[in-house]
Amino acid sequence: MNKKIRQGLQWKGVPLNVIVEKHGTPSFSFATEETKNEDGFEGAILMHPKFNWANIGATIGLFPSVGIAKKSGWDVPIEQGFSEAFFSKSDGTPLFVFIYK
Repeated sequence: MNKKIRQGLQWKGVPLNVIVEKHGTPSFSFATEETKNEDGFEGAILMHPKFNWANIGATIGLFPSVGIAKKSGWDVPIEQGFSEAFFSKSDGTPLFVFIYK
């Protein structure tokens, strides 16, 4: 698989590496401290175990803040295990999110 890393994004002062697949669709991988060393998640963005979908939506740029994401109904817990989601930003940019909690 042909991947490249796009750098320059930050979350709370921490640089994020966004993996852009060959087809050009950005994807984000998140993992907790316990799951960050699993296959495929070695370079994942470390997330707090209490993160919910509002935190993820704000981190990847779907919302300008966690508060706005929560007001928009994204205050939903992330289930244990593997989660995969596809989003489309308002400008039509597709985003893939992979979470291993």
